[in-house]
Amino acid sequence: MNVVPIPDFLLRKKEEPKIHLQTEVIKFVTPNAPRRLTNKLKYDVAFEVIGAIMNGHNTFGKLRKKLSLSPKFFTDRELKAGIRFGKTTPIAMPYTINRGTKIPTLTTKLMMISSKGKHYEVERR
Repeated sequence: MNVVPIPDFLLRKKEEPKIHLQTEVIKFVTPNAPRRLTNKLKYDVAFEVIGAIMNGHNTFGKLRKKLSLSPKFFTDRELKAGIRFGKTTPIAMPYTINRGTKIPTLTTKLMMISSKGKHYEVERR
């Protein structure tokens, strides 16, 4: 009696996993492309700007000097967009209640940026 051989695709044997080693790291970043002004970026910039204004950096030149030293490095375009965003949208800033007790409570307050002439101020909403 002739036995028909079983085709390869019907055999149930485990194949060894294929290992792909990548030796080079490829970055697809164009050096002169500006970041997109998304709402998340504008919120982050406004958060940093409010903190800087509360520390006394209340003009655009002072803000530029202060925030250009941060690791995120915001450009003038991003700073202007963040300031405009902070003027129209309340930003949640964290602060603690009952500081110095056994259980301090962390909560948030809503802050907005306002301007008087060339100076920026922070107002609570």
